[in-house]
Amino acid sequence: GTLKIQRAEIWKIPSMLEYTSGSCEINFMAAVDFSASNNFVKRFHRSESSGSNFLQQRYKLSSESLHFFSEVGFPNEYQAALSSIGSILSDYGCHRSAPLYAFGAKIDGHSDSIFVVPEIDANEGDHNMRRMLTSYKSAFSFPSLEMTEPTLLAPVIREAARNAKLMTIENEQAYSVLLVLTDGKIDDVDQTIDTLVENAADAPLSIIIVGVGGGNFEDMMRLDGDEEAGGCLVSSEGKKCPRDLVQFVPFRKYSKTMSHLTAETLAEIPLQLVTYFMSKGIRPTPPDDATCTH
Repeated sequence: GTLKIQRAEIWKIPSMLEYTSGSCEINFMAAVDFSASNNFVKRFHRSESSGSNFLQQRYKLSSESLHFFSEVGFPNEYQAALSSIGSILSDYGCHRSAPLYAFGAKIDGHSDSIFVVPEIDANEGDHNMRRMLTSYKSAFSFPSLEMTEPTLLAPVIREAARNAKLMTIENEQAYSVLLVLTDGKIDDVDQTIDTLVENAADAPLSIIIVGVGGGNFEDMMRLDGDEEAGGCLVSSEGKKCPRDLVQFVPFRKYSKTMSHLTAETLAEIPLQLVTYFMSKGIRPTPPDDATCTH
């Protein structure tokens, strides 16, 4: 037989650096697990407000809580992971104000599965990471904060995918990275897999899940998808995820050396970013033609 080739194209696969040197901007988001499984003690304490003499309900964290704040300033695992990984991500290329989401908690009695943690005492010149860390710690001073269950991750993924797609309206080379910090106990694993396959896979998004504490992370490893279905997530309807977009890293395995934690966590992002843009036929913009949207 004879094989006739009527047209052939040779495409050089670009690197992440070629994208970020051009118009590509990396947008950073983070979501923190505020659920009751992180351990907390509910106590009453007298308000410190001037002229006030009544008791207010607050959530005081025990020393066993994964969210416990040391009096000597030693960071808890959530702070350490957010600071180490987030600082690298928020410094990639152009970036906007990075939102911090919370899940597994109630504010003012509302059982929303996800809410944005307000920026507290944030100066305009503060680095995104400093703002996030300040907001995270300040959240525990909210009188209306209630750490509850169930812990639902699917709404977090849907919101991140929605925001990632919105970013492309201004810049088709906008790419987002969501950092999820959790103790590993979630109650909607199957729904989260469906959301990853149906919503997030087609968004310019990578998701890093960092397991905090010493709990069971089997569900998180399922979401990574590297070890099952030939490295591919499969939805409840049998649909395969078209690309790899989740990376799971257990914090304590790499926490002794923050550089190792950062390297392991960010290892898959370059390939995920390039794979996504190539699947959409989007090539890097030459640096001289690049514009940055803040």
